This record gives sequence, structure tokens and C-alpha cells, in this order.
Amino acid sequence: MMQISVDEAADRLDDLVAMVARSREPVALTDGGDVVALLVSPQVVAELEDALAAADGRGRSWVADAGPVTGFQNSGRLPTASSEQRRQSPG
Repeated sequence: MMQISVDEAADRLDDLVAMVARSREPVALTDGGDVVALLVSPQVVAELEDALAAADGRGRSWVADAGPVTGFQNSGRLPTASSEQRRQSPG
């Protein structure tokens, strides 16, 4: 995962956002050498929310309020609620 200082990220924010959206690889923002935040694509967050929902039977929280996430393919690295349902259904 790429790490970049908050000050440098502020100067390159447009490029960093485009890179995260394209690669889906998060960027760690640092302050004084410590990671203080992550720049993460909404698709990755949606997959994590799906995995958490499948694990404990809850629905998504803020992601559902934001509307549907479109234009991405599940990488297969994380389970989604629909993949969990398919795996658990008989037959």
C-alpha cells in the first residue's frame, strides 16, 4: 500500500483519487510517519460492508444511504452478501 504524507497528498489529491478509483488499492495518509487515514474507493468499502453484513446478518449502514455502487466487478477477494446466500442455499 502506498503511503504519502498528508501535506503531499493535499498537493496531489486529484491524482491520488483517480489512482485509487482505477486500481482500488488504498493509499495511506501519514502525519509524522504515522498512518492517520486511508483513501479507499467506495467499491472496496461496499465489499467490506457486504462481507460484514453476511458475517453477522446485518444490512449495510451508510453505504445503503449513499445509493447503489455501480461500475465495478467484485474481485472475489471478499465475500458478498449474494455470494454467501448462494453458498448457503440448498441445491
